Amino acid sequence: MNPAPVPGTPDPEPPKPQPLPLFFPDISHWQPGVTADIVQSWKSAGATRIMIKAGGGNNGRYESDKHREQVAAAHACGLPADRYWFNGQDASVSDQVNFLVDMLKATPLQAGELVMWDAEPEESNGVVYTRAWTPAEVVTAAQRAVARGVPFSQQLIYLNSAQTTGSVDWSPVVDLGIRLVVADYWANDGTPGGMPLVGFWPREQIHAWQFTSQGKLGTYSGDLDLNTGDLRRVWTVADLQAALNIANGAALVVDNRKGAKTNAEIIVFQKSQNLKPDGIAGPATLTKLAEVAG
Repeated sequence: MNPAPVPGTPDPEPPKPQPLPLFFPDISHWQPGVTADIVQSWKSAGATRIMIKAGGGNNGRYESDKHREQVAAAHACGLPADRYWFNGQDASVSDQVNFLVDMLKATPLQAGELVMWDAEPEESNGVVYTRAWTPAEVVTAAQRAVARGVPFSQQLIYLNSAQTTGSVDWSPVVDLGIRLVVADYWANDGTPGGMPLVGFWPREQIHAWQFTSQGKLGTYSGDLDLNTGDLRRVWTVADLQAALNIANGAALVVDNRKGAKTNAEIIVFQKSQNLKPDGIAGPATLTKLAEVAG
């Protein structure tokens, strides 16, 4: 039972709405008109930092034409301005990193700001214009950045969830301590939908989940990539393997790698629950697995 208020004391403040942890938009050339007023509206809506495209190596080395003004808008509102580099093949990885670090001399990273390697391929209508960086290339970039003064602890990598659960071995990147921003949009309706499945990265090394490319925030009218650090809907492959061992009575090695044995056990579970036996650990399968395995 709550005590009665003491006469003459003010009423307690009502609870304040809590923003999603690490809630932030990422922006580039495709988000023009980002002023300090816009960023302030994002901050009021719960954004805790901004991820800004610094440049890339996919059309020759270049600095984004919006980079400096977007950084200035973030800093004017007291928000960290993290930067990302879009991978490319128009120069060596080391040359791209050198270009980025030299470019950042004009807009230096402030304390706590991060650099992210966007290692996805660039494609349209099935045509690949820029291939994905390999783990070896990401390691080269990360090590070169350390040599130029950006420690591993300030570095992130951006991948879609399927890239982390395929045949590519990302353990050399994970072993450096580089944290992951995983993209998984599912219905892509502006809200955190689906249940991303992440391989190789342990939960403590997942920085954020990018849940939409059609998000709305504050007073900005355009679409935004939105990210959250709320990982309650995110599964690691290790989570999946442990749950399958319980639900199926399986004996999978819990190694966070989605191989043939894990895929086979997913199908066994799906058949037992009258789900489509496709070996894909989508939201329906993961939801049912959580119910069965506890």
